[in-house]
Amino acid sequence: MNQRELRLLFVVAGAVVFFDTVFYAAVVPLLPTLTRQLHLTKASAGVLTAAYAAGTLVGSLPGGMLAERAGPRVTLYTGLALMGGSSLAFGLLHNVALLDVARFIQGVGGACTWAGSMVWLIIESPPERGWGAGRCSRRSCWSPPVWPSRSRCSPGRPRRSSTRTARPCCASSASRPSCSACGWSCFPPSPPER
Repeated sequence: MNQRELRLLFVVAGAVVFFDTVFYAAVVPLLPTLTRQLHLTKASAGVLTAAYAAGTLVGSLPGGMLAERAGPRVTLYTGLALMGGSSLAFGLLHNVALLDVARFIQGVGGACTWAGSMVWLIIESPPERGWGAGRCSRRSCWSPPVWPSRSRCSPGRPRRSSTRTARPCCASSASRPSCSACGWSCFPPSPPER
């Protein structure tokens, strides 16, 4: 695989992981409307919200085994098909139990897309494979909570000091612990020396 194709694969894997991360929170703006229309209780709204994470948890190991046995492309395409079909079903259904199932299947599809894209990236990357996969998942996963201030944290932007760069990210992230755990995202490591 040449350098151009590898860059394109990196962008595709990053986009897949980014949108999978966005799907975690996609139901939150819909909850007030769904609660009104479907008369959801707090417990049923919680189940609807948690169904995606439960699907990701349940689908992670089978997604990895599918990537090992069938290959990363098949796993990625399977995950995209599951996510697309269940998203369409989520938009068309009006039954709470079926919405929970659709959300669960979205999570399983998300686990397959993660497994497929990461395995594909690792297989096609040069010897510093872990660096490429780590960089892709770090940028994709940490971007949604800090999207408004991401331009301040971008690697191309000159930094005066580490505390000044990290503070805007902490201010816009969902919580302080997530920033302290992932704060290193603002300071990408240099690629390993050969």
